[in-house]
Amino acid sequence: MKETNTDELISKYLAGEAGPEEAMELEDWKEQSADNLAYYLECEKLFFTDYQINALTNTNVQAALETVKGQLDYTEKQTPVFKLKGLFKYAAAVVLVAGAVLVFRYFNQTSGNNSTTYAALDTQKKVVLEESTTAVIEPNSSLTVDDGYGKTNRLVKLKGSAYFEVTHSEQLPMLVDVGNVYVKDIGTKFKITTSPNQDTISVLVDEGVVLLYDSLGTEVTLNKGQSAVYIKSQKSIVRAPETAATQTFAFTHVSLKEVVQKLSGAFNTRISIESKNIEDCRLTAHFTSEKLETMLDVITETLELTFIKTDDEYIIKGNRCNN
Repeated sequence: MKETNTDELISKYLAGEAGPEEAMELEDWKEQSADNLAYYLECEKLFFTDYQINALTNTNVQAALETVKGQLDYTEKQTPVFKLKGLFKYAAAVVLVAGAVLVFRYFNQTSGNNSTTYAALDTQKKVVLEESTTAVIEPNSSLTVDDGYGKTNRLVKLKGSAYFEVTHSEQLPMLVDVGNVYVKDIGTKFKITTSPNQDTISVLVDEGVVLLYDSLGTEVTLNKGQSAVYIKSQKSIVRAPETAATQTFAFTHVSLKEVVQKLSGAFNTRISIESKNIEDCRLTAHFTSEKLETMLDVITETLELTFIKTDDEYIIKGNRCNN
């Protein structure tokens, strides 16, 4: 796609005016590279900021354009630029979106799409939905919440990766759409990992039960400690043969840094060491089918350290260890 066509297509898509073929063209373009996805997410972020919401309530298109240009110190004396880079390139896309949305709202006063999109760019973003359900969105990922969420459904669309902690409802079960592949909550905590550059979608269940299935009827039920991978090209689901909940961890005079790396990968959980002074502390221990927090309790007590749990990770603290 040419750059100008890309901006126009993004504008139409965010305004709800893109047809099915245009939407598919945009999806293909985003999957071509990480840069394309990052560019789209930045445009999406600008579109869904409070500023955009407030600015677009005024139906004066020219005033909206002047407001955006004023924010960017973009004066009338400047020569128009059609092939833009960086922030000005994003601003051009937002200006196009502003005009498209105003026209769309004017002619569609009663049928607008009120879905909300949350995008994480360089860092994780935590979102609290209704009924205290939370989602931690990974960088370069986005989560769109359906406009009927909490009323007629609990549907969200995920592009990228996120960790969900769901408050279960029999009447309105949580459903995550990952592009014709779905994860249905049956009361749980779970993580979905995917990327435009990967052929797989992985699901790991920390608590409860989820149903993983696609639009063709392929499905599998995953319980606590289980995980599975959906292979998009083959449209098939493969269960992981072993999960962290059933693994054995044997450490013999292993550095704390290595221990943390292994546990973090096995449990798909962020664990950090606060001070470099304790990274080389040596541990000898054996664990079988233990919970992560139980192992961290034993490890920190053995090395005379402590740990804390935050919303996003575990942090091991201390100035020195006993060895």
